[in-house]
Amino acid sequence: MQQTLSATSITQNQGNIKVIRRDGSLTSLDISKIRAVVEWACAGKDVNPITLEAGLTTRLRDGVTTREIQDNLINCALEMCSPDQPDWRYVAGRLQIWSLWKDTLVNRGYEYGDYYRTVRSKVESGQYDPSILTYTTEELNEAGSWINRDWDTDYDYAGAVLLTRRYLLRDELPQEAFLTCALLLGSVEAPEDRLGWARRFYEAIAQRKISLATPILANLRIPKGSLSS
Repeated sequence: MQQTLSATSITQNQGNIKVIRRDGSLTSLDISKIRAVVEWACAGKDVNPITLEAGLTTRLRDGVTTREIQDNLINCALEMCSPDQPDWRYVAGRLQIWSLWKDTLVNRGYEYGDYYRTVRSKVESGQYDPSILTYTTEELNEAGSWINRDWDTDYDYAGAVLLTRRYLLRDELPQEAFLTCALLLGSVEAPEDRLGWARRFYEAIAQRKISLATPILANLRIPKGSLSS
């Protein structure tokens, strides 16, 4: 059963450690931020977050990067995964997704929240097929409002790694990929119906009620992407 993290899991002395953020800046170790991430990753799972935090304490040192801290949390969770405690693989998956969110924030300046901006940027950089812009700005903004970032957290570690490495483009988040695929699938419908179909496709794909073939999920949104297996 989940327990509340104790103040002794990471000592206050360790709070004097300097860490290097993903953007390269130096700051003091903020214990509360680590604790918040641990509690978030463990929420609703049959695990004890104290053991995850305790496993991290031996791996902290002055000059550690926040990426290393995150990777160490992931490794700690994976090490505790067993047939008796399978939920640790979902904790590791959430931590992997958290790392993806933060990398994306550093690289492009925002996480979720501006889907139209993402589409325009990726069309201009040649990552997205320009046909996505057959949708109007208003339609793309409406579609962006459907995004549910919580659906990113339903993957175990293996699933999160596979999604990140095989299917996502550079500086792209999972729900953006799913939504763009859904919009392109819906674009063949009548103009008055296509947004409704796109939403149905998106919610089914994002919640894994349907599974797209690898070529479609990987290539549908890129210019001249091959859709053959």
